[in-house]
Amino acid sequence: MSCGPGTWGDLLIPDKIFGVDVTRCCTAHDEFYANPRGRSRKDGDRAFLNCLRQRVRVIRPANPGRATARAWVYYAGVRLFGGVAWRRCRRKDDGGRLKTRGL
Repeated sequence: MSCGPGTWGDLLIPDKIFGVDVTRCCTAHDEFYANPRGRSRKDGDRAFLNCLRQRVRVIRPANPGRATARAWVYYAGVRLFGGVAWRRCRRKDDGGRLKTRGL
């Protein structure tokens, strides 16, 4: 599972929104947190939302309105609870690389 903060969170946050696979968006979001290249957390979270919305538009699930609403729920989740992961990634490990595990 790619979406979710790991362990129990992965079970609560599925990799699919009404049949639309959003793994690519979750992975890109994790990678952004690990290496933001001077951009803000809000920039990364907004890119995550845009990716989710784009996936829903391209795949066209049976109920696009509900899928788009769920994308906004995922976005709200990273805005409300993603600060811990963001701060964790800002701390460096012993080898000088940014920590990315457990996002």
